[in-house]
Amino acid sequence: MRRIRALAACGLVLLVSIASRAHAQEAVTLTGHVSSASMPLRGATVQIPQLDLSTTTDANGRYSFIIPSSRVRGQTVTITARYLRYREQSASIRLVGGAMVQDFELRSTAEPAPEPQRPPVAVDTARRAVPSRPPSATPTVARGPRPAAVRLPVVDSAAFTDLAGSTDLGAALAGRLPGVEVRGSSALGGTTALSVRGQRTLIGLTQPLVVVNGMLVDNANIASTNQRAGLGGFDFGSAISDLNPEDVATVELLRGPAAAMRYGGRAANGVLLVSTRNGRGLNGFDISASQQVTVENPLRLPEYQNAYGQGLGGAFAFFNGKGGGINDSVSQSWGPALLGQPIPQASFTEAARAEVRTWVAHPNNVSDYFDRGRTLATNVAAQGANESGQLRLSIANRDYSGLTPQSSLARRSGTLTAGYRLSERLELSGDAQYYGMRGEDRPGTGMDESNPVSVFSVMGRQVDVQTLRNRLRDANQAQISWQYVTHNNPYFAPLQNDNHDERTRWIGGGAATYALTDWLRGTLRAGADHYTDSRHLTIASGWMGGFPYFAGRGDFSTSGREDDEITATQTNVELWLRGTPSGTAGSGLAFTLGAGRRGNDLNTSASGTDRVPNPTPPAAQRSDLASHTTFVVGGLDATVLDYVDLALSARQESSSLLSGNASQLYPSVVASVDLVRANPSLGGGRLDALTLRGGWSRAGTDALPALVQQLGLSSTVAASSADALAAPEVTSGWEVGADLRGFAGRARADVAYDDERSENHRLPSAATI
Repeated sequence: MRRIRALAACGLVLLVSIASRAHAQEAVTLTGHVSSASMPLRGATVQIPQLDLSTTTDANGRYSFIIPSSRVRGQTVTITARYLRYREQSASIRLVGGAMVQDFELRSTAEPAPEPQRPPVAVDTARRAVPSRPPSATPTVARGPRPAAVRLPVVDSAAFTDLAGSTDLGAALAGRLPGVEVRGSSALGGTTALSVRGQRTLIGLTQPLVVVNGMLVDNANIASTNQRAGLGGFDFGSAISDLNPEDVATVELLRGPAAAMRYGGRAANGVLLVSTRNGRGLNGFDISASQQVTVENPLRLPEYQNAYGQGLGGAFAFFNGKGGGINDSVSQSWGPALLGQPIPQASFTEAARAEVRTWVAHPNNVSDYFDRGRTLATNVAAQGANESGQLRLSIANRDYSGLTPQSSLARRSGTLTAGYRLSERLELSGDAQYYGMRGEDRPGTGMDESNPVSVFSVMGRQVDVQTLRNRLRDANQAQISWQYVTHNNPYFAPLQNDNHDERTRWIGGGAATYALTDWLRGTLRAGADHYTDSRHLTIASGWMGGFPYFAGRGDFSTSGREDDEITATQTNVELWLRGTPSGTAGSGLAFTLGAGRRGNDLNTSASGTDRVPNPTPPAAQRSDLASHTTFVVGGLDATVLDYVDLALSARQESSSLLSGNASQLYPSVVASVDLVRANPSLGGGRLDALTLRGGWSRAGTDALPALVQQLGLSSTVAASSADALAAPEVTSGWEVGADLRGFAGRARADVAYDDERSENHRLPSAATI
């Protein structure tokens, strides 16, 4: 509690400091209410894109912005309100200082589209009403270029508010980003696999790059070879699952030319730009808290026949479960019909002994095995802002009880985001994020004894699973099971073995933006992502069937253990210059220059033994891997005749991995033309825009330390192999499309066709020493 109070006190002190630096010029305070059918909408997103301002509504549907006086120039801007499954609404407002009110009444997408919003009334400090000038009255002025019309899909905070169950950020994106395939995991805390328009590599990393507040975040899933091949092991999840969905403001998908320019050799699989919530746009100080409880049951389980029991050819008689009886070592259900006749079966009191019982089915032996899951999520946040800066502090606790016996997952997080305008030209921003996770008794994966679904797929239908739960061992401490060659009591793994893991993660970074002139702006950004992951497995004596571990497939019949330690660090430093020289009416020009460096370090160690005692345990394995990439990039954006947009860029990267080095150029070009702007009479006034676009780009899939670990290579390889491994896989592709909007924004269609070619694929044999 002391730590929480100290952080809150620091936040209040910073806000007081911010307030003391408020400008004497008059700012704009914009407030309003978002509702539907006269009921407030909590969590609706309200944005002013031209000013890069965004906020969400509170429990009463209210929002507020403070627009600094330095950004108030009498201009007309657009304010938009949106909420999931509702039609978004926009209104034009003229910023003239003082207080302004803009309310929104959203309608469901199933209802007819609403009439356009009336412009708000601006009230200055002398209480003089000044109607805002309609957009049509705004004169044409010289401006910077528009981005070439490639729609970038964005998911706002409405998608992450009040998520039910153990859904993580990746799973929450399912069905929300076009072209993104989301494959969730059935295991508690397991990996949510994301792919953007298919896979482009055979053995490399397939997940899109994740960037949080401008900082590159490691999203690799460090797993054993057996686990990836479906031969057993545990799914510890990818690192993106650490992020708390309640802290996310928006997720934007970059692909093609936009991704190639900004991220080059990491952009072939697409880029997810994650922005976390901040205090920007609030008026004063606000504290919010929420708690959610969710109960869940298995949605769908495999269906099994209940006509025949264990055995082959209609015959079965248990003797010792090791082949001494009639088909008693068989793990198939082609035995006698389940008609209630007396048949020798595995004893519930003595291991590998028989007892005669009625031969009947247990239809619920699978469904009764699974528990009821529970999720308890608690979020507390304090945020505030004024004309000079903003601050947000949040703390979250997420506890999950899994569907399999004894399984649980606990996540703790704390985030601090702040921004401060030191002067008219200099603005600072930064954030720090902490994530802690502990998993207990995760279920196994693949076709292995630690996976209960795999066990049930071969278990005889006459087995009474609930009785086995209470009869794990006999008087001699031997395991009681239904077969004694390769299959265990299904409750032995969760109740006798011990499997736990802990991950601690820190993400931090900051940026400084300085306006060198009215048309030239520079940004310096630096960030780091660091985590440690400890995984520990202990298998109790009496285990049957073996288990995969770092040294291969071990015996573990007399007990055993494995301990894994993983440390990963990712750093990036970037410097950007953005210039928008003066243009002429209907045209504009902008250029971008950038340079930077990023680094990845991965340190892993594994130790253990598959028998106790073991005078000669296998040697521990350790790996220390690093890669570095430097880049320079240049880009040009132009608007011609007010309806043709063009963007060009080229990015040169030099990378090193192990002792290998590689260099690659990533160019891109995209152009668009708005036919309605070119000919306003097109469509008889029913069309708002008809934009045709096309582009070509080249992006890469860099070799990172996680790939070397996946291939099982050491840190010392032959020079020729190292150079081949360091060279990125390259994807080149083009896309054409059209964006149609009409009937005052009530109808919209977007179609696209793309074609890609990937080359320089890595194969395990090509990287072998």
